Amino acid sequence: MSAFKPKKIEERPSSAEIASAIGSIGVSLIPTTSPLPKAEPSLMMSFKASKPFAKTLAEAAEPEGGLRRLIARVFKEAGYPVPNVDLINSKRRRTYD
Repeated sequence: MSAFKPKKIEERPSSAEIASAIGSIGVSLIPTTSPLPKAEPSLMMSFKASKPFAKTLAEAAEPEGGLRRLIARVFKEAGYPVPNVDLINSKRRRTYD
């Protein structure tokens, strides 16, 4: 049994060679790039807070749909530039009983 040996990169056809080989059928294939602009990546943010402050934040965030939206709205109202993606509704994952 022989081991798998991948082709060297030099031996692989270029994207231009592939495009010319498949001709007009390539137009109907799924595009490899998105026509939409790339969204900024999301980052996980967290901090420690006292229990009373955490409960206050949770209660204030409830009508907003989440802590992220509460903070985003407060910052937007204070004049900071806030992307619209941070102001929209998202799935809620945590509940504080």
